[in-house]
Amino acid sequence: MTESHQVTTFANFKSFPRTCVKSVMLILKPPSIFSLTIAQNLWNQLNIPISPIVNDHSIVNWLLTLKNLNHAFADPLLSWEIYFPFAIWHIWLNRNNNIFHNSNSPISIPTVIARTLEYAFTGKFLSSTPSDKITIHARWKPPPYGLYKLNFDGSFSAPSLVGGLGGVFRDEYGNWKMGFYQQHQGFNATSMELLALLRGIELAYHHKFVPLAIKTDSAEVITLLTDYSNSLYDSLLSSCRYWLKKLQNPPINHNFRDGNKVEHHLANEARTTSTNSNFVMFCSPGVISSLAADVAGHISTKKVSLATCINLAKLGNYNILTVSAT
Repeated sequence: MTESHQVTTFANFKSFPRTCVKSVMLILKPPSIFSLTIAQNLWNQLNIPISPIVNDHSIVNWLLTLKNLNHAFADPLLSWEIYFPFAIWHIWLNRNNNIFHNSNSPISIPTVIARTLEYAFTGKFLSSTPSDKITIHARWKPPPYGLYKLNFDGSFSAPSLVGGLGGVFRDEYGNWKMGFYQQHQGFNATSMELLALLRGIELAYHHKFVPLAIKTDSAEVITLLTDYSNSLYDSLLSSCRYWLKKLQNPPINHNFRDGNKVEHHLANEARTTSTNSNFVMFCSPGVISSLAADVAGHISTKKVSLATCINLAKLGNYNILTVSAT
């Protein structure tokens, strides 16, 4: 039996397994090697309040309260009945990983969602294969209240080895707080994406755009940041990790190009126009219409394979949550 199948046996809450309760009690029972803060952050990110855990009895009550919460998700594919056992499972996985690697890593919400979606997709698209296309509704989404959002992009021309960097900081209302675009020499498109991220997080730190959420349409950038074996971009990655750490390691999630049009335009403009501009405080005239469309919630539809949907969900692409069968 696979791990996924083992977890899905918890989905029937008419008889919540006693073994699951006991396992979680072992994880959370104070004093514990596992940091309660990490588990609590999982629920906090879903805006679910939790009471302090004092003893075995309160742990059981905590589990039963959460089990019966019936938290609502924006997309019908995600139900609390399915999500909750996956969340409990990831608390267990995260606890083991931190003990065995002597670390204090947080629980990845995108990974929990991705595995929940994989199960949900399997149920909804039983006749589908990984290559079948799913209709996705993609758009730029504002950050949660009190956060700034950085979208960035890189553009590159192979014949000239000239690229452009572009990025914009916006608030929860979609208001332009600061943008940047700059022409830069490079050796490929990925180097431009990393340079754009680096420029953005440097500006975020110096101009105090915190707390911060970061979005990119480059899945490779997100993957590279956790790959310490890559030597081609070692210097760039080290610099990015340095500034991300100074910003308290804000989440970097994937978005489709449809939600990154403003930054894409800035990066292309920088590449084709000789400029050393570092940042602009006011909205660039060339992106006013795209910015207005973002604020208005303009939605684009695209068809993406089921396998790609699952992979992008793991990278935090929450547009994947708005899907429909085709």
